[in-house]
Amino acid sequence: MARTTISLNDSLFEKLNNLAEQENRSTPNLIETILMRHLEEDLYVDEFEMEEIRSDKNLQKNIKKALSEYKTGKGRFV
Repeated sequence: MARTTISLNDSLFEKLNNLAEQENRSTPNLIETILMRHLEEDLYVDEFEMEEIRSDKNLQKNIKKALSEYKTGKGRFV
């Protein structure tokens, strides 16, 4: 397991310690759990959203067009 050191202001550290104590877990475990949840919820599309994307033919067409333009150097990121 990798290790790292972070600096937290006293107020945030106290909140994390109190929450960890309430949940009967260590503060590092609580921090790891919070980070994992954030990454899973905010960075990945859930099954419902993915099905919406797959079923939207207009969106699919636009994605393919944008990818094609990007590959030929015609597209640009805005």
